[in-house]
Amino acid sequence: MPNLEGEDPSITKIKNKEGKEELVFGVVKATYKDGRADWKTYFYQGENLEELKKFISEETPFAIGPDRMKDIRIISLPDGRMGVFTRPQGEAVGSGRIGFILLDSIDDFNEENISKAKVIEGQFIEGEWGGVNEIHLLEDGRLGVLGHIARIPEEKDGNKFREYYSMTFTFDIGSGEASPIKIIATRDNFPTGEAKSPFLENVVFSGGLTINNNGTATLYVGLSDKEAGIMTIKNPFAD
Repeated sequence: MPNLEGEDPSITKIKNKEGKEELVFGVVKATYKDGRADWKTYFYQGENLEELKKFISEETPFAIGPDRMKDIRIISLPDGRMGVFTRPQGEAVGSGRIGFILLDSIDDFNEENISKAKVIEGQFIEGEWGGVNEIHLLEDGRLGVLGHIARIPEEKDGNKFREYYSMTFTFDIGSGEASPIKIIATRDNFPTGEAKSPFLENVVFSGGLTINNNGTATLYVGLSDKEAGIMTIKNPFAD
């Protein structure tokens, strides 16, 4: 794959209208001007890695997310529709929240529709924020969501100490209801290590989750914005 400047990458298999499986790669790209950072999520689509590589090299995304929105994740559903989790933030919703919208197909995946996602209420209290990192289609039709939840417990000398935790919840597409958030990993669950800064020591950022056949799951995370971790846990969607 070509080198690509960006952060928070994701890759998902989806089905197009013809029922063919395709790869969708998303990456957040930031720009800086006059001391202000802005960012958007760019999405590239290809039937195989070579086609995906071509579109990334040519900088031809098939979709771009709304301004200053990360953590946009998609999943193909058995009936051909597509579920989209979003992360709106701003005056209307406060710190980063989680939204969801159901689209008829990937052809409807665009900035306008992403912005129409409905915020899932009751997931965060004041001072918390979070987002979705990966989606699993469960046997009963619900969506099993791997994500992160974060807060700033204290501020010292103008620096904000951030705490991030790995979490999961399930989402019922029919009712639009989400289960309570379940924290599945904190920084204390992993060996001590390097941190990008002292204010990021307690950061666990969810990367991916592999569901195993023996009632367990393998969790992959980023640690303190500097290292990576792996841990075997009980399948969080089995309850």
